[in-house]
Amino acid sequence: MKMILDVDTGIDDALAIAYALGSEEAQLIGVTCCFGNVTVDKAVQNTLRVLRLFGAGEIPVDAGAPEMFTGKEFVPNEVCKRVHGLNGIGEIELPEADKGAEEKDAAAFMAEMAQKYGKELVIVATAAMTNLARFIRQYPEEAAKVGRISVMGGAVTVPGNV
Repeated sequence: MKMILDVDTGIDDALAIAYALGSEEAQLIGVTCCFGNVTVDKAVQNTLRVLRLFGAGEIPVDAGAPEMFTGKEFVPNEVCKRVHGLNGIGEIELPEADKGAEEKDAAAFMAEMAQKYGKELVIVATAAMTNLARFIRQYPEEAAKVGRISVMGGAVTVPGNV
């Protein structure tokens, strides 16, 4: 199967990237970034650095919108800062990435891959569902072609994921 990870790369998503790269059943074909543990820009930088660390710097990374559907820009809350550190990855300093994010928007990348791979494509979303929702809204025909979508749900009004 072909996999896209949709992440807000903090500590948990760095591990998800490592697991995806090590999987014998999945081929990580791209990573899309959303806000959540950190801002979109920080998620992109963390993702690029983690991919480089694991020798997978050629995998494309695409950024999503930096704001919520309300138009309000996302600001990480204090719990995220405490759990993931100010840089999102536990204050570990990784070397700079060799390249930046792709020019394509996250939703457009998902649509392109859905068109290309159809039912073979799995999207795993571990961040806010903004990129996924934009993909489904903007590209309903391509979204219907995706083989599977898996999401990690979290808790909004209580501490931690349940």
